[in-house]
Amino acid sequence: MPNQLRNQIEALLFISGCPLKAKKIARILNIPAPAAQTALETLYLEYLNKNSGLAILKNQDSYEMTTNPDASQIIQKFLKKEQTAELTKPSLETLTVIAYRGPLTKAELDLIRGVNSALILRNLSVKGLIEEIFDAKLKLEKYQVSMEFLKCLGLPNRENLPDFDKLSKMELGI
Repeated sequence: MPNQLRNQIEALLFISGCPLKAKKIARILNIPAPAAQTALETLYLEYLNKNSGLAILKNQDSYEMTTNPDASQIIQKFLKKEQTAELTKPSLETLTVIAYRGPLTKAELDLIRGVNSALILRNLSVKGLIEEIFDAKLKLEKYQVSMEFLKCLGLPNRENLPDFDKLSKMELGI
């Protein structure tokens, strides 16, 4: 497998956060589906024989990059600490944008914030404050605040946030 194709597929598996099929990877990379399938299988086998903190899982025709099961105890310890930690200023900013402007795609959120929000989105998801929904029209995942977020604030819905009508419709000037 060409090194560039391997690197591209590995990057897609790493960043996706969910299982990917060869057909989807083929579409993204504009390559034939059989080539994507062969490359995925090669990468999967490579990770099976690799001593790494990462692993690739395979379930029928779907592949997902995840942490190595051997690291589960340290990951659980880390996630427990992450779940109980207070929100950082960037996390609060991201959560506020999602609360007032959501549902948003990651690209829309990154455009509004001007920085990559991937890690913050993961942390907010782990804390249960946001959730992903699939936009069938756009064929993309979007982020919105969760019921847990509303429970934490004691709100019946997000429209009860302060100045929601004004702030949710405000032009962004981007």
